Amino acid sequence: MPKRETNEELVSRLMNFSPYGGLCQVFILQALEQYSKSVMEADPAELESPMISGQAWAGQARHIHTEINKHFGRP
Repeated sequence: MPKRETNEELVSRLMNFSPYGGLCQVFILQALEQYSKSVMEADPAELESPMISGQAWAGQARHIHTEINKHFGRP
């Protein structure tokens, strides 16, 4: 049975090897930014699941959104 990739290996492969070259990196960063923004705008109670608290999910979204904006020099 083939070894399954870890999440880090998958993201690394997606970021580094695409038939569209570096466009994949822009796509992934834009997707992260847009998803984190939509999570930040949601009611944390609606994000609740049996495994993850809505507050924690929203906090993670804020962290990712902040880091992406810092990376691109945005406030």
